[in-house]
Parts: sequence; structure tokens; C-alpha cells
Amino acid sequence: MKRLRTIPFVVLLALQIPCIVLWFHLHPPTEPDWINQQGFYKMLITDVPQDNGKYINTVARMQAIVKEDSIIRLSGKIRLTFQADSLSRQLQQGDIIIAQLTPAHANKHNPHEFDYDTYLKRNGIDATAFINKKFTIVKHQKINTPIAIAQRIQRKLVNIFINKDIQGENLAILSALTLGDKEFLDADIRRAYSAAGAMHILAVSGLHVGIIYTAIFFILTGFGLFPQMYRQKKRKIANTLIIIICLWIYAFITGLSPSVLRSTLMLTILAIGLTLDEDTNTWNIIAASAFIILLFDPLSLFSVSFQLSYCAVAGIILFTPPLQKIFILKSSRFFSRLWNGIWSLVIVSIAAQAGVFPLSLYYFHLISNYFVLTNIVVIPAAYIIIFTAIPVLTLSSLTISLPIAKLLNSELTALNFLVRSIENLQFSTSEFSITLPMLFSLFTFILLLAIYIRYHKLYLTCLLPLPLILFISLHFARMKQINSEQQLIIYNSSKSNTLLLQHGNTCTIYTDSIPVATQLTEPYIKYKMLKITDKIELPEKSTTRITYSDANYLLYSFNRKTDYDKLTDYYKCDTIILMSSLSKWRQTEIISALQTNQTPYIVMRNGAHIIRNKKANGL
Repeated sequence: MKRLRTIPFVVLLALQIPCIVLWFHLHPPTEPDWINQQGFYKMLITDVPQDNGKYINTVARMQAIVKEDSIIRLSGKIRLTFQADSLSRQLQQGDIIIAQLTPAHANKHNPHEFDYDTYLKRNGIDATAFINKKFTIVKHQKINTPIAIAQRIQRKLVNIFINKDIQGENLAILSALTLGDKEFLDADIRRAYSAAGAMHILAVSGLHVGIIYTAIFFILTGFGLFPQMYRQKKRKIANTLIIIICLWIYAFITGLSPSVLRSTLMLTILAIGLTLDEDTNTWNIIAASAFIILLFDPLSLFSVSFQLSYCAVAGIILFTPPLQKIFILKSSRFFSRLWNGIWSLVIVSIAAQAGVFPLSLYYFHLISNYFVLTNIVVIPAAYIIIFTAIPVLTLSSLTISLPIAKLLNSELTALNFLVRSIENLQFSTSEFSITLPMLFSLFTFILLLAIYIRYHKLYLTCLLPLPLILFISLHFARMKQINSEQQLIIYNSSKSNTLLLQHGNTCTIYTDSIPVATQLTEPYIKYKMLKITDKIELPEKSTTRITYSDANYLLYSFNRKTDYDKLTDYYKCDTIILMSSLSKWRQTEIISALQTNQTPYIVMRNGAHIIRNKKANGL
């Protein structure tokens, strides 16, 4: 009977997940009718504006669209980007503004680009807009929702770090690591920590909540010297209550992000379970936290961070106990305890990586080869930095906080140095992409391997190779398909004219801006695992004629008036491709002329255009 009591949440979660998938498949989200409508909009700034130096980013709630003869009330949220200047830097959470803009979708519909629209939709945001003109701040309205209050507290704590002369990369790492504020993280820092396998410490999640849990637990038990302080039933309940309150306070000051809420809820259920019943089933606790989160926010199921969090925890539960017994020294000497601590870090790192490895390949097409070495360095560093940051924040008004802040600065400098040293090691990363069937075959193999390591069943030795054989077969079938592909991709970008010519597993990039082209083509190149043979520069924002698949195309990007009727004759082309760098009104003018003459044309603003040809004849 006791075993049956531990099953329900696992069963409920197993039933809940397919129901969520089916529901959203049958009921896709609808979009507001104000998207793509230019006008003057009245909006309430709901998030604390973030200044990255060049732009100001925030989120606003749509209130109304202001027309000449009426004001139409609206609902929904929009992500706003302002050109950073003296006016936009005055924006505050709670400001009501009126601005002229055109709400639009963020996606450019280029091959295998990040689906930013879906990401925003899952966070309750319907569209994006860029405001480079003047706007009016109508009035200020105090927002007192829990998340708004949490964001304001978070901003005040970040300002304490700034006032203690913590700047640059150190401030970016410290704000992200301790408070979950990623405003100061630039692309270079993200790339370095991702390549080294340390990106997880920059997203406040289970590791950080676990550090706080451990710190409070050690304080309540006299730093482990008086374990009896936790074993007494009444004291145990009181200590658990204190731990839970502290965890939720930490979740609050870090902005109540989904990853923190997940971890805090998981540890809360674990603490309650261990207090009331020491034989609590860990799988049931994990399933209970996931079930509750999905009950209130079903869209979390499709969040990459949600999937990575629970796969990492599952990997730790599956692999840590059997691997922990290997190479453990039973002596009480200092060296033995040190070795056991390092070995525990190695085992947990390998176990967590085993859980997230398939998802890392599927979503990011990248894996860090030195993740074990990185975690041996960064996890103890994260403990030290968080423990040092606490007195800097709590004693900020006292003089003693200044030398502690200097020590904290030195710790952050050392951490950045170590991470970048690992990143610069040869073969620090490997790139490899997989499809959905390959993902499932990898997960099947990992699950069978975990069961075999734990139970050593003979029949599993026969089953283990099967998912691997399926994985390899799918990979070779995919490589055969990629090698047969011959196509030209014309990218949708207002910043550059970019083309990718694919010949099997190799490609050539033609562009008038190599930095922009690199960013545009990277997702497709990584997914297809292509080798770049050359990057050829085109004249900037020029009109270019190309021949491909026995047809002539004209890439038109001139924003000046010309005789559109004679374009096809002058350039001897069959189809005119209107590039995204054209202004909207110029594009409308050209389309009108081309339709009158019945000239074939393609509008790049609608998304990338792919011209396929099995026997390509080049450009």
C-alpha cells in the first residue's frame, strides 16, 4: 500500500502531458487583430526597461489604438525596443506612453531560425515593435503585482553591486548568477560560457536554489556540527519551514522567473516530503512539481528550459546512485573527503549531462567536450560567489561591505579567466545535429543504459544496441538526403543581401555583409552540418543578377525611383526578387508597376525563398 501511495503523481503526469499536447494541437493560439496595423498606440510599460547601451528593451500591455475620431480599447502584450537616447532612458515600469508603431511578428521565416514568435507567445507576448521616433509619456501608474515588485527589488539589488564598483563582465556574471538579471550579458559572454559548458550557472535555477538550500540547512544545523538539531521532529519541522520561507524569498528577489519557480517548488515538495516521510519516493516528488507547474502553466511543457531542467534531474536520479559507489574512498582523512567531494561533482556532472545530452544536440546542435572539467571549477566557484555576495547585499550600508565587494570582484575575475581558458582549449566544443526520431532513439538508449547499470539484467544486453543501431541508421539516411540536396536560399533580411548556395554537404555564401550573413546562415548550416567552402562579398545594397536552375533572377534592393517597366529587359531576367532592404512604400510602388506589366516577382519580406535543383549549375 505504501508503494502505491508513491505512484499517483507519476501516473497523473504521464496522463497530463499527452492531454496538453493534444489540446494545443487542436486549439492553436489566436493572434490579436491589431498586429501589422500601423497607428498611434497607448501602452502601459509592465517590465523594468533594460538598457544594453544601444537599445532599451521592455514589455508593455496594449491599452488602446488612438484614431482621429475614436479610441479603440485593446488587449494583449507587446515587446518594445527603443533607440537608446535621453528620452527612452527616462522610461520606468508603470509609465503609460503613446507611440506611433506597427506591431509585427519577430520571425523572418528563414530556414531553421529560432522561433522567436512562439517563444514570445509562450511568455504571453503577442508581437514586437521598434520605436525610433518620439513618443509621449502620458502619465505614471504604479504597478504592484508580485512580479513587478520582484523586478523592482531585483533592480535595487543590482544597483548595490554597481555602487560597490563591480562593473563590466564581472557585473554581468554576478547579476545573472545571483539575481537572475541577464540585462548585462552580451553575446561574447554567452558564447564563452556556452562553449565551456558553464551557461547553466548564468541562469538562476536548480543549482542556485540548491546552494541557498544547502547554506540555510548548514546554518540551521550548526554548520553540520550538530546534526541532532535537525533530527528532532519538532525542530525538523521548524527548520523545514524556515528553509521553505527563505527559498521563496530568494525566488521572489530573483524576479520569480519560471526556472526559479520550478526549482523552488521542487525543493519545497522535497523538503516537505522528507520531513513528513523519510521514505518519500524521489520520482514522485519530481513528478508532483512538474504536474503542479503544468497545471497552472501548460505552455511550460514546450519550454526548452523546462525540458532541460527535468531531464537533468532525471539523469542525476538515474545515474548518480550506481556511479557514486565507484572510486569512493571510505577513509575519514582529509584527502579521502576531498577526493570524494570532487568525485561527487564529476558524477553529478556526467549524470546531468547524460540527461540533457540528447536535447542539447536537438535544440542547440552543440555540446561542450570539457563539461566535467568546467563543472569541477564553476560549481564550487558559484558557491563561493553566492556566499560572498550575500554579505555585500545585506551589509551594503556598512563600511565592511567594501572589502568584501573587492574580494567578490576578484572571485568573478578568476571565474571569467578560468571559463575563458577552458573555452580556448582545443576541441572545446563539438557540433552535431539530430532529428526528432534520432532524439527519441537516444533517450531510449540512455534509459536502457541506466536500467542496465542499476539492475544488470541479461536481456538488456540484447536490447541496448537496438536504439543505437536505429540512431546510426537514421543518421546515415539523413546524410544521404543532405548530400543529394542542391539548392539556392535567398534570405529575408533588411540588413543585407544574403544568399546560400548548397551543393550537398558544402555551401557557398554570397553577401554584402559577412557579419550579418554569418548570423543569418548559422542555424541552417549547423542543422544540416554543412561545410562552408567560401564567402563571396557582393556590392553593398546593389542590384544583382543571378542565374540558377536555368533561370535568371534579379535581386532588387535600390530604394530610388527608376523605370520599373524595363527592368526585365535591361537585366535580361525572368523574375524580379524584391529584397527586404526596400522600404515598404517603395516596394508597394514597384509591385504595382510589375503587376501592371505582368512581370513575375517574389517579395522577400514574406520569408526566405528557396530555389531547388537536383542538378545545380552554380551562380
